[in-house]
Amino acid sequence: MKSFSKIQNQVTIIQAVAGSGKTTLLKNVLKEARTTAGLTKEQILFVTYSRALAKELREELGDLARVTTLHALGLSLIRQNLEYFSFKKIPKRAKNNKDRDLFLLVNSSVTPEAVLKKFYRKREYKGQFTGTVCRELSIPNNLGKTLINRVNQRKREENVCSYADMIRLGSTVCQAFLKKKEISFDAPRLLLVDEYQDFNAIEKRFVLRLINISETSLVVGDDRQAIYSFKGASCGAVRKLAKKLPESSYTSLDHTYRLTKPTAALVNACPDRKKYPIIKSSKEGGIPFYHKSPSRELALDAVAKKIKNLIDQGGRPNEIAVITRFKKDFRQFTYFLSKHDIKIGVSDLPKDEENILQHFLAFSEAVLDLNNKKLKDYLEYYYGLNEKQAQEVALSCGVVINRQLLNIDDKTATKCRRVLNGVSDLRRSLSFDKLKRTFKERCQGKVDAYHHLGITSILNRYGLLINFGNSVKDVLVKLKMFLDNPERDGIYVGTQHKAKGKAWDHVFLIDVFDENRNPLTKNWDRNSELNLFHVAITRPKQRLYLFFFEEYQAVDSTINTKKKRIKNVLTSFLPKESFLLENCEVEVIG
Repeated sequence: MKSFSKIQNQVTIIQAVAGSGKTTLLKNVLKEARTTAGLTKEQILFVTYSRALAKELREELGDLARVTTLHALGLSLIRQNLEYFSFKKIPKRAKNNKDRDLFLLVNSSVTPEAVLKKFYRKREYKGQFTGTVCRELSIPNNLGKTLINRVNQRKREENVCSYADMIRLGSTVCQAFLKKKEISFDAPRLLLVDEYQDFNAIEKRFVLRLINISETSLVVGDDRQAIYSFKGASCGAVRKLAKKLPESSYTSLDHTYRLTKPTAALVNACPDRKKYPIIKSSKEGGIPFYHKSPSRELALDAVAKKIKNLIDQGGRPNEIAVITRFKKDFRQFTYFLSKHDIKIGVSDLPKDEENILQHFLAFSEAVLDLNNKKLKDYLEYYYGLNEKQAQEVALSCGVVINRQLLNIDDKTATKCRRVLNGVSDLRRSLSFDKLKRTFKERCQGKVDAYHHLGITSILNRYGLLINFGNSVKDVLVKLKMFLDNPERDGIYVGTQHKAKGKAWDHVFLIDVFDENRNPLTKNWDRNSELNLFHVAITRPKQRLYLFFFEEYQAVDSTINTKKKRIKNVLTSFLPKESFLLENCEVEVIG
């Protein structure tokens, strides 16, 4: 482990494998800098990729350092230098969709909309440089600069800035500071950067300029965990930074404190590992488990049974995780969990499902409240009515809505009328079955209601459905407790992206076949998919469970609009099956 005294007055770049204690190293260096070197909070800048980690570190470190994301730092520098950027006052933050609409509106007369959309996505969402975008789209550099100048001028007039603007303008402040221009900026003496591999091109330029103005810099990352290529992150970022800064000290942390020896051996046996450190482990533990069955149904039922056995033997549910590639996979799987009475942690409830449950709860409370106060609140929140409109519409429950008097458009009036008719009908004759059916038909609509986001499917998935003979109030009490208790003891079920940065004792992968990562689809990126799989298999602290089923899958193809049916093949991201049969506990069905 590096100490502050060993890295002082230089740039240190560390390639750290999963579970090697990257963030712990940064925290230890920070604490040593405060105690031995006497640096103050204002002189230490700790930059990390995600807001969640930044918040967690701020709570833990307190006043030891300035902990921030690059976006928050950029916005802070803009606020300190309003006059330099020609802002009249502190700019408002424009969300991506509004910023995109403004870009298209301002430049609609300059070039076709299709080109503008591609240009915006590459430059603003993926964080590419303007010259790179122009080359990829085969448009002149002057045209690209014109598009940017026009929209920037409008942004100054409307006093707004996008998230990409925060990065670019914050980086500009660093560059101006280097050139000794009149700028307001307290340059850090110690710069700590975590998860460097997740940054896109303009974010990496911002970090590089921060390094150039800092006395001491420590940058930590793991190229094997670069999984945000869809946001512009590139593979090999840590190694490339070391090459860009030849005078820096480049080293690696290759000892993991998380993975057991057998799991580390399996990870090291995976393909395409030549460029990365071999993971070393001295931790004893169980060997990985490999299951093979002929169908999805048998495999998912076997996963649920295995989890049930772990819990029955004293395993803690919140130390068990089921990780999949896509949301659709774990939504199918949750049926088998409810079948075996296994609870899922509500803290990991997908946002779209949580929103529907909250909507259903609000609608149900509006039905039960005969004073119509809950109905008024419901109409305000879900249908965008103001307080006066919502009050009048709620009072007209069962009566024709006077939309002209209330100044409500036809579409909103129709939606409100459908809901009010449903509420009136339910108040005359109420049952839980009828409540679900009315919500599905009148509030959800056809798109969600007849797929995995249907209210009945979600309630079933999380074990919230009880017999219809019980009162509606009992069901709603159970639902409210489920939503109000984010720390409820239950297993984690989520995607590989969501699993990054977390660890559990037992980790189940239920889709280890290549057809779930189809190279025929337009967004296929082998390096990113390989890194994503690496993230998944390096989450367990005790044991890894791999479940594979041989079944024909319908696969999309960009070559042919029709779906192809292809038989599952064990993913090429794992070692060959002969290695698994020899080095894992094996269970074969059929």
